[in-house]
Amino acid sequence: DRILYQGHHGDFFAQKANIILPSSAFVEKKGSFFNFQGILQNTSKILNPVGLAYSDFEIYNILFNNFFNNSYVLRSNPFFNSKFNLFDKFKEFSFNSL
Repeated sequence: DRILYQGHHGDFFAQKANIILPSSAFVEKKGSFFNFQGILQNTSKILNPVGLAYSDFEIYNILFNNFFNNSYVLRSNPFFNSKFNLFDKFKEFSFNSL
């Protein structure tokens, strides 16, 4: 078995991982997430990523480009909207509405 870890806080799983993909923390990128109460929260970038960290979309693009050997670029807008369409509760949200 192999463990691939993508994250920023170096928890138990990061210590056990065979491969670590360091992603930037929430203060190092603009983003949106739902908290444990189901409330949408937005974050703003206030710091630059430290060390070898990349944003999640940069990591996905690097992986796609290496595995598919082309210049495929994952666009956040369609990707984001497609994920929200999976859940009835979130269909009212879109990338542009955040």
